[in-house]
Amino acid sequence: MNTSSRWHRLALSLSSRKPAEMTQGLTLVECIMAIVVIALTSAMITPPLFIAAATRMQNQRAEQAMQIAQGEVDRIRALVEWAEHTPDRLPTPSQSNPIGATPPPTSLSSIQSKDTACNTYSDEQRLPVATAFGVDTTDDGNCQPDFAVQMFRSNPPEPVPGEQRGRPGTFCLVVRVYGKPAINEAGDGFVGQLETAPASLRFTTGEGNQRTRPLAVITTPMIWSDRSFSSREIRLNSNGICR
Repeated sequence: MNTSSRWHRLALSLSSRKPAEMTQGLTLVECIMAIVVIALTSAMITPPLFIAAATRMQNQRAEQAMQIAQGEVDRIRALVEWAEHTPDRLPTPSQSNPIGATPPPTSLSSIQSKDTACNTYSDEQRLPVATAFGVDTTDDGNCQPDFAVQMFRSNPPEPVPGEQRGRPGTFCLVVRVYGKPAINEAGDGFVGQLETAPASLRFTTGEGNQRTRPLAVITTPMIWSDRSFSSREIRLNSNGICR
């Protein structure tokens, strides 16, 4: 039998079928199987989507926290470069040795906000080492801190009288930025005992360890360059300025 005759027989067979046979729908079992397949597919896809969204938000918070910390570092570095870093304009010295062993903040003070109506923090305000200031990054005027910044410095050798005028030649600056999960909704403190180790950024569906650890930590030496007493202080700190 040649090919043309085969196609002819197939066409006759299809044309001879009843309309009911041609329009027969899915059976109940087939419908149930389709629903099960769709449910299983959704169950496999949904958790990764939630994890990806939570992780993306966590990374965005960490990036904002690092920008806030770097902004404070740049501000202090500018004061040093302009020789305007008098003790009253610098963060409070920490008595801990090494500087990294300084305990986390225990209280939250004034707030730095885009809304001038609730901005109560001045860049030159000198807070105790154990006190952080809040940062409101939103434009909605809720006056609630989204981040908490703890900032302190090392206690350098006694300044040389005369030209130095109380300004340290070298010191170590530490900035820690905690996220919203660590701050009480009332905005007057923290949810619990904080830690000093940076939060680990990982795939997560929740807040992870952001409730107790800082999202950003910057520890950097500050050197008043082109000053002989700065070189002397560097020699006195043989283990490093931030050790």
